[in-house]
Amino acid sequence: SNPGGQPRSAEAQRQLMFFCNSLRFTSLKTPSPLAQVRSWTAFTPYYAEDVKYRLEELTKPLEDEKTLFSLIVATFQNDYDNFKERVGVLGMDDDAILQNYWPEVQAWASDRTQSLQRCV
Repeated sequence: SNPGGQPRSAEAQRQLMFFCNSLRFTSLKTPSPLAQVRSWTAFTPYYAEDVKYRLEELTKPLEDEKTLFSLIVATFQNDYDNFKERVGVLGMDDDAILQNYWPEVQAWASDRTQSLQRCV
């Protein structure tokens, strides 16, 4: 539990401090009227990847008998701990979390690894 709300991650603390410090700079110039702004277009490339993982993809054993889900959790351990705290499942094992909170786990895992999921 974190009653003060301060992020545990050093990177999250750095980003929060950057944002807070940016609020001090109130001397920004007034933007140009919209009619004077140049138009621009952004193209979103198409990738041949699934937007969200299926349960079988996350739980199927890989060559080393680990699962994709266990690799994602190991890579993003702090994020996973925060996710479990947010969902309220700190005492549950991963299999129970996957079965009982699948939509939340699916979004969490896909957001961490799928570039198209982060863009859509």
